[in-house]
Amino acid sequence: MAPNTNFSSEEQRLLQAVIREITSASTGVFTDARLEQEAKEKISEAFELANRRAHYAAQQELVEVMRMISQAKDTQQGEPVRTFALASGLRALDEAEDFAPHGTQLEAELNLRVFTASHRMQIAKEVDHQGVLPQQMMAIYYRYAQLKVALSVAGEPAGSMALHTLGKIYRQLGMFEPQRHLLATRRAIAYQQATLLARHDNYLPARQMAVLLADAGHLAEVQELLTQVLNFLILRNLFHAQAILNRICCPQQLK
Repeated sequence: MAPNTNFSSEEQRLLQAVIREITSASTGVFTDARLEQEAKEKISEAFELANRRAHYAAQQELVEVMRMISQAKDTQQGEPVRTFALASGLRALDEAEDFAPHGTQLEAELNLRVFTASHRMQIAKEVDHQGVLPQQMMAIYYRYAQLKVALSVAGEPAGSMALHTLGKIYRQLGMFEPQRHLLATRRAIAYQQATLLARHDNYLPARQMAVLLADAGHLAEVQELLTQVLNFLILRNLFHAQAILNRICCPQQLK
């Protein structure tokens, strides 16, 4: 850290000493185990809230889980990569809705340049709007959001479950309040796709994804998805069976 000329030499030495001695224990930062426990508790609370149709409160709990995880991991790495990714991903999901016509408005009446000019997403500035349809821009935003929110909790079981639960909540909103949440299914798919990206071994979203994709007519993609999940489960069971055989047949190797 470069010295600050507003500090005296004594203050600068004290500041450098403080920086050197910073630890997670001295500042009260959660350990990974405590963070995982806290995240699981919040996910359970979100499930209960969603079951009571308190969907907004449930979403807040789940976003908080992802925020906790991304901040903790960034603190360990010393760079705000995951927190920026989370903010960008959630913003992209919100801004994607601008590309959907409302009421009696027609898609052809939407001015992409006007919308993207007010957006904070860098990707909006990089896409050539000439000949691009609003639905195509929406798809770009949703895919960008999937990648970003997945990155924010990549490799973290609790983060993956938070994404999965958000996907389930939006599917419920699409089923029970379709007029109020016209793009709920698109968000549900985005979150479930992000779940798979964040943890490829989390096969729980597969059923939700299969239903959502089938409803949208993507039957070939459903078959491919379920085949991938089946292959993963077979492989995992084979590894598990091999481990059991090793313990039975070759116990001396485990000593």
